[in-house]
Amino acid sequence: MRIMGLDYGSKTIGVAVSDPLGLTAQGVEIIRREEENKLRKSLRRIEELVKQYEVEEVIEQYSTMIFRLAMVRMQNKADAEDIVQDTFLRLMQQVQKGVTFKEDEHLKAWLLTVATNRGKSILAMAWNKRTEGIDSAMELAAPEQKTDYAYEYVMRLPEKYRVAITLFYYEQLSTEQIAEIMKTKTATVRSYLHRGREKLKKMMEADS
Repeated sequence: MRIMGLDYGSKTIGVAVSDPLGLTAQGVEIIRREEENKLRKSLRRIEELVKQYEVEEVIEQYSTMIFRLAMVRMQNKADAEDIVQDTFLRLMQQVQKGVTFKEDEHLKAWLLTVATNRGKSILAMAWNKRTEGIDSAMELAAPEQKTDYAYEYVMRLPEKYRVAITLFYYEQLSTEQIAEIMKTKTATVRSYLHRGREKLKKMMEADS
């Protein structure tokens, strides 16, 4: 199984691909970006490399999920992008060490756990004071959910409720899996979901 790692920057995108056995990885190309906000040409080149190296869609499949979780937690695009990069870098390192995942659900849970821990580390840094505001966070965290009325309210919840609801309803994880990722008890997760739903109901009723 080949895995592609992407290192996004404002001017370049670094591309690394593992060998067919997933034991080692090496950089294969640096894609130059003409403009930071225009990715069509870069994405076409990535698609060409995916076909050329017969890459399985691990990163493409899970990057949106991780970015959404990172935005829910951080509410900051720059930090969310860093978390996505760091998470898949960790994945590449694990592949190089010979670590394998028996099922997609195991890989998914592992990626979410790494992303969650990385988010906690960033939040713990005293110098981390960047913010983008709740409206920006809502748009960036769920671009495919722009018509999702409820998701706008989810993004206004306290962090623990945001994370639990996103993982349960949007990523369809079990309460046991969420408890492992959030490092808490299953009963606590159920409480977060219950209280989060109650808060959502009150916010929606107040705006109606």
